[in-house]
Amino acid sequence: MHSMGCGNSKSVTPVETTTANSTVPQTSPVAFEIGLEDVSTPGESDGKDLKKPPRRLERLVNESGPIITSEDVEEKLRRAEERRQEIIEERVKNSRLLAEKMKARVTTTTDETDPFPDRS
Repeated sequence: MHSMGCGNSKSVTPVETTTANSTVPQTSPVAFEIGLEDVSTPGESDGKDLKKPPRRLERLVNESGPIITSEDVEEKLRRAEERRQEIIEERVKNSRLLAEKMKARVTTTTDETDPFPDRS
């Protein structure tokens, strides 16, 4: 019976033992002070505790974009659909022209050279 995996699954890797001379680095404790005087409920903010946005984003905060109406959206969708239809019509036209060229090429090739001249 074969088992999947690498090596013997029952083998144990020994834990490295520390000697008397080795030291384990210790981290210093961390403490926080939380004031209870000005506690506001989540969602409430007077804006004083918010950071100022970076310069590259300041204009985006201050700038109000154009108001987009549903008519504007519908007009854009209508124009996009017209462009799609024009592209589809152009592709159909090109494929028909290519098919006609290929058909003309095949008929002229078979007319010019008869691969079996004895079979008539």
